[in-house]
Amino acid sequence: QAAWVTALNDEAKRRGGPLLLSFEEDPLQQPLELAVQGVSSLARSAQEKVVSCHVVGEAIQFLVRAGSLSPEDTGPPLYCARLSPFHVQLELHMREKREDIPIRWSYVSTADTAVTVQPRAVAEDRETETKAVSETLKDILKHLVGAASPSVLLSTKAVDARDVQNLQRISSSPQESCPPKPPRAHELRLLVKNIRASLLSAPGASGNMNPQCVVRLNEPVQKFSALATNPADLSWEEEFT
Repeated sequence: QAAWVTALNDEAKRRGGPLLLSFEEDPLQQPLELAVQGVSSLARSAQEKVVSCHVVGEAIQFLVRAGSLSPEDTGPPLYCARLSPFHVQLELHMREKREDIPIRWSYVSTADTAVTVQPRAVAEDRETETKAVSETLKDILKHLVGAASPSVLLSTKAVDARDVQNLQRISSSPQESCPPKPPRAHELRLLVKNIRASLLSAPGASGNMNPQCVVRLNEPVQKFSALATNPADLSWEEEFT
């Protein structure tokens, strides 16, 4: 999901347009269950082989902020974009004696895929505007997702069992995926602690909130999350390494 969000942001920036789009991961996205179909293999040389397959998933969703170029725009509202089901063409590029396998995929447009865009929170004076933007986003998203080129690296390098155990111990959720390159003892480490946030509530706002702190590191790829014990205070006691 992170790689797809990065590719969507790159493609949105390249295309430009009347709406300024910024994609984010949706913390409510469930772990993807993918069905693999039609696997084929192509040997480009004695040392290189490409494995291609069609992959189908039940649903993928992103958060997207859509703001206009108008100076009167007070801030981009947040929308949830969902594709269900989704089809992708996946390629694994394998080369002899190379520990990292580049994996690339492209979105396949099909008639059975439904694209839905829903605003996360709508101010009363912007209901008409957000509905119009939702419809516009549907059309933009179909082309944007199809043009984006996400990719990740799958590491086949052997790691020390202690490194894996340490990573599992500091992970805050059993659903978090194990990163391809666990930290090694001799690498520098970053300690994140004493996290605080402030929330400005709109007058008359109501409803429940479940604030969550998400920490992401990109080298090695890691992701930790924690819920605020007291939503009124918005502080986190957990320390992330």
